[in-house]
Amino acid sequence: MKRYKVAYVSGPLESKRVDEYELNITKAWAISRQLWEMGYIALAPHLLTADMDDVLERDEWLARDRELLRRCDLIVLIPGWRKSDGAKKEKAWAEEMGLPIFEWPKVPPPDQLNQSAQSQ
Repeated sequence: MKRYKVAYVSGPLESKRVDEYELNITKAWAISRQLWEMGYIALAPHLLTADMDDVLERDEWLARDRELLRRCDLIVLIPGWRKSDGAKKEKAWAEEMGLPIFEWPKVPPPDQLNQSAQSQ
């Protein structure tokens, strides 16, 4: 049975402006779709937890995001990630975990992931 690589999609989500919040979700969706087309399983918390801010406190969201990331093979930082405190934390966690880190769109095909990660 083939083992698929799981890509954690990291980028901004929260915004005080509804249109920007929705744009962040749309951007994560579009990039996730492209990762699926490349052969990855894309895991974007944006798409799993949109409009659920009232379910958990922020610290608990971050703890669960970290657990999702721990189960992934790489992290993909999408445009705008540098403006997101959450995405910056996710990048730091990926570094601690030794996960390959890529900025979109510079993500190799899954069968080249190990080679690309070694040359970073």
